[in-house]
Amino acid sequence: NLTSDIRELKGYRFTIPVGQAVIADIGSMIPSGLSYTCIAESSSDDCVTPSDIIRGTDESMRIYGSDLIFVDRSLLKLVSDYLPASNILVNDYSGENNRYSYFSNHYYSVLKRTGKSKTIFFDRERHEGAEQVRNGINALIRKADWAGQIAWRISRQQELFMLKDLNSDSTTVQHYQDEIDRRIPYAYKEEIESYLNLLRELSMPSILQLLKQGIAESAIKSIHERKNTTLNRGFGDDYNCRCTCLDYQNRMHRDISKFSREHIYGGEALKDNERLDREWGCKLFKSHAVWENVETPKNCSNDNPYEAGRIAELIRRFAEYARNNPNENNPEGIWTIAVLTYYKRQEETLKRILTESAGVACRRSFSLPDDNLHVEIFTVDKYQGKEADLVFISMVKSSSGKGVSLGFMDSPNRLNVALTRARFQRVIVGNRDYFLNQSNSPLLKKLAEESI
Repeated sequence: NLTSDIRELKGYRFTIPVGQAVIADIGSMIPSGLSYTCIAESSSDDCVTPSDIIRGTDESMRIYGSDLIFVDRSLLKLVSDYLPASNILVNDYSGENNRYSYFSNHYYSVLKRTGKSKTIFFDRERHEGAEQVRNGINALIRKADWAGQIAWRISRQQELFMLKDLNSDSTTVQHYQDEIDRRIPYAYKEEIESYLNLLRELSMPSILQLLKQGIAESAIKSIHERKNTTLNRGFGDDYNCRCTCLDYQNRMHRDISKFSREHIYGGEALKDNERLDREWGCKLFKSHAVWENVETPKNCSNDNPYEAGRIAELIRRFAEYARNNPNENNPEGIWTIAVLTYYKRQEETLKRILTESAGVACRRSFSLPDDNLHVEIFTVDKYQGKEADLVFISMVKSSSGKGVSLGFMDSPNRLNVALTRARFQRVIVGNRDYFLNQSNSPLLKKLAEESI
């Protein structure tokens, strides 16, 4: 029945885990007009072995042109990284969490959450459902293309390499390298890696890095390019006398600058101007840089209404102080508040909940003149270069167990931007235990350890 259904779904391709007995007799079950390949321990006219696929032999290439791929269920985990990601994975009972099943399982779960699908299996009555799944998988693949998946991991490695405290993140750098290696087809590994190394040497370094260290010899191919120009070779021994670092900051209280100075700049920048006065009379927080712990009752990935509610409460309490204590550094006595988050969905949640709490129309920024407050809500990326008197950072991620990944939050650049926007007060709002217990970002773990 399954193969009959599949035949009617022209243009779709499927991967089907089956038992060894089915593979042994598969030829008699396939209708004419459908191409198929089996993956089993022993090779034959219809079968390729896991070894063929992993080594990228000519025989293994046929899986990329087959309508149906039948996989010995016991071998699925072994070969999953090498199978066509655009195929629909059918009747997978294994429950394995691997990249190959990600697209199918993710889209199935979306359909199930929205009530559009109650089963992950196909039958004659579910042609529309199968097409919906296929379209969803294609959309996911377009959104997360291979080049993009490789590029953002290389970019993240570069950010981590730039940290002064390299030891704390060496395991994370290797983690990204392992993820890149697993995404490179074995048959083209050497050729692709040569291009990636060129990308790392030419595109990833900043102009400042090139002036300091130049370009690696392996990335300079022609004799003409090997001439000793400054960009090719860097300043060498003259670098230190030609480079000036902006050592001191004149924005934030020393409690706020401390983490970035010590763990991102290695003590070489963001030093405090002792004459800068960022003391105030607000007793709402224990220090000028605190972590407001929010234990959410469920897993949160891209939005977290519980954190938004806590921030609304803290703004109401701060308004009581600001109402009677105008900002002496502002000619109109206004205290500016920035509420930042990494995620667009959380930005929308924050706008909705904070404006409801303030009794104003839903928008990105609003003023409460009676309370001497002006509030802005932004993602971290959009707030780069700006500052505010009081900054709340909604961390969003929360999990009572496994299932919520850290995502791009382990970017040192984004974290540094978020941590250094406040003048008087920084409040991190999130599930502190989640960040203490995750292992993907030692930097975020250290932030949770040192924040109280």
